[in-house]
Amino acid sequence: MAQILTLLFHLFLIYTLQIQDPVSPVDLTFTCSSSSSSYNLTATCRTDNISISLRCDYLFCNKEEAERNLVTKSGSSLYIYKLKESVVCSHSNQVSKVESKENIENRCPPPRTKKRNITIINITRIILAALLVVVFILTVVIRKCKRKTKPEEMMYEFPE
Repeated sequence: MAQILTLLFHLFLIYTLQIQDPVSPVDLTFTCSSSSSSYNLTATCRTDNISISLRCDYLFCNKEEAERNLVTKSGSSLYIYKLKESVVCSHSNQVSKVESKENIENRCPPPRTKKRNITIINITRIILAALLVVVFILTVVIRKCKRKTKPEEMMYEFPE
């Protein structure tokens, strides 16, 4: 009787079998675009026929943009996220995982800021002020030297 129940149990039990291949490699690429005051870095993670991008303003990504993921029909996931000064591109499923990590420093030239121009102007002002002080001091010293070396023009007469 137990064998019949076991046979009936196996007949009505439905199994789901999913076969997955290892994931394909990823390709992580970077592009820079610039406007008048900033540089934008776009990191793109590609595999097979899918891609996902992460956009950052120079080295800083928005919190909303800091991590993105895409799940494919086959059940694999494609992730891209910023980790410190790097971008990580990851393709994974239940069988395997492939990852690419690239440093994003020096991918784009740093944006030019007004801070550098202000620093140059401040240095110029300091140099000019120092020169004025030196000229003033030299003028005072030269006048004092002339007074000491010049014979006195007034003569005192003593009564006889």
